[in-house]
Amino acid sequence: MSDVADIVVVGAGMVGAATALQLQRLGRKVILVDRQPPGSETSYGNAGVISGLNIQITIPRHPLQLAQLLLNRVPYFRQNLFALPSTLPWLWAFWRASSDSNLWRIALQSQPLFSNAIAEHLCLASLSRASHLLRDVGYLSIIRDKAKLSAISRDKRLALACDYPFRIISTEEIAELEPFLKPGAAGGLYWPGTYHTQAPDQLVKAYVEALVRSGGEFRQMCVTKLRRHKNGTWDVESLNDTIQSRNVVISAGPWSKKLLEPLGYNLPLGSKRGYHLHFQPKDGASLTRPVKDDEYGFVLSPMDQGIRLCVGVELDHFDAPASDMLVKGVLGPARELFPIAEPLESSPWLGRRPTFPDQLPMIGAAPGHQGLWFNFGHGHYGLTLGPTSGKLLAEMIDKRVLSMDPAPFAPLRSFRPRAAVKSMG
Repeated sequence: MSDVADIVVVGAGMVGAATALQLQRLGRKVILVDRQPPGSETSYGNAGVISGLNIQITIPRHPLQLAQLLLNRVPYFRQNLFALPSTLPWLWAFWRASSDSNLWRIALQSQPLFSNAIAEHLCLASLSRASHLLRDVGYLSIIRDKAKLSAISRDKRLALACDYPFRIISTEEIAELEPFLKPGAAGGLYWPGTYHTQAPDQLVKAYVEALVRSGGEFRQMCVTKLRRHKNGTWDVESLNDTIQSRNVVISAGPWSKKLLEPLGYNLPLGSKRGYHLHFQPKDGASLTRPVKDDEYGFVLSPMDQGIRLCVGVELDHFDAPASDMLVKGVLGPARELFPIAEPLESSPWLGRRPTFPDQLPMIGAAPGHQGLWFNFGHGHYGLTLGPTSGKLLAEMIDKRVLSMDPAPFAPLRSFRPRAAVKSMG
């Protein structure tokens, strides 16, 4: 058995990299594998926001608003109508889970995962010689509508309930925080407890480099199959390589679903496609922190590559070609908000956010196979939650006292249709 690995983690995005590092901190020997270099897929393309509060994406409950959404009449959402037959079951489950009562319950249940996120990042970043990549600059949401500014929203109530800091600020205060934003908003929400990284991919790479420095391994391989032997060990197979291991952690983000289907797991994991495009600021303008336009749903974020324009949600076939419709739809409002020049790339970057209908990740033991573990489905919060979800799973695998209640993230939680899981062996 000496040639059998202890743990293989599949997926080297933020979730997989942080999980591998947390396992190593508990004394486990870890091999991290991915078909791409660390941090180069979904973890590369976000706005770099690390938040301590679960502010969820919602679907309108009012029939007229829902119809506008599905007919692509809002700037932050696009549904390819030809793909609707395949996306509708997930969209329907997402809508059912998006009632106010469900969202409030889920947000409170998941808050321990969020409330420790920044502290765990700071710990891993220090261990990885990457503290310079995390900046305590807050997050700014621009509100164009005066009525929305004063409304008691669910996000504000949640922040108050969780003692998470925020301030309603005036246009004058916005100008003090970000002097190059153009006037015209009613005001804004400022979240001073939020961190930012201008290089999320470099942060992932730093965590992987720390893993390797301390005796772990990163191996670039495209996993095509998982196979369990009667003696309880696993083969993690690619076309050219096989690793035998006692435990396998699946943290492959949106690719986790396809990898697990041959084992009998029919998981309701959707992929919310998102885009970004980089711009050079005009006339010496700059941003200190990410800025969201509440009405149009885009985020302008200062990154190493320039000002990153991150846009909305697209539902389409998984491998459908990229579309520039969402980016084009907000270019005008983005230029009204901040002086950006022409784009630095010829076409937008496309990423896929792995999302369950209740917007919570699956963290825990696979229900039908010993030695198989899940940690994926983090939606918009993979960058934020990688270290805390990785720590929770590491505690489960190593049979430690758990730092939080894992029930909200259980693979067999009640919303999921029961999988026809193949028998062990």
